[in-house]
Amino acid sequence: MERKNKGSAALEYFSKALRISFQFLKFLIGILIISYLLSGFFTVKQDEVAIVLRWGKIKGVGDRRILKPGFHWTFPEPIDKVVRIPVKRVKSLELRKFWSPDLDKKEVSPASILIPYLHGYLITGDKNIIHTLWHIEYRIDDPISYIENISDEESLIKSAVSYAIIKIAGKYNVDEALRTKLESFSYMVKIEAQKILDELNTGSVSYT
Repeated sequence: MERKNKGSAALEYFSKALRISFQFLKFLIGILIISYLLSGFFTVKQDEVAIVLRWGKIKGVGDRRILKPGFHWTFPEPIDKVVRIPVKRVKSLELRKFWSPDLDKKEVSPASILIPYLHGYLITGDKNIIHTLWHIEYRIDDPISYIENISDEESLIKSAVSYAIIKIAGKYNVDEALRTKLESFSYMVKIEAQKILDELNTGSVSYT
């Protein structure tokens, strides 16, 4: 009889321990869920907008797809992913494809022989070779097109501008390209590069 009572007491103690453990587990899960949901709050800065990707696709319809500056909430990853896009920020990059590294060294004389894979160059309309260094500024105008069509913005910009430079350079002689019509040369490159970007249906990168 005494063994039976001891067995019942042990079973009751074990059952009570399980209930306590289960309650603690529920409490812990609740804390984790709350922490997960709270991590979904985020801020969009004044010079940017945000787009939420739900399972890789843009969330929302129409203008609701673009989140303006302010405080927002969405499901954290892996359900949703917030992509911030600096639409008011002017970005810049340098294009050295048509430049020779020897020209950066003042104490070293430029190479007397042109080596194509070492020295960048450009051919003008009168068949002269020139070296040009380009500073490009651009901004993102259409965040939806940016998300849908662009994976590497810098490579896209450089490719478009490079093609435009090669095409437009053929319309100027060496003196015009480097001196008398330098502003016109740069402007026509800008127009041609933007045309290429528009034809690629990016709609999102404005070359400035």
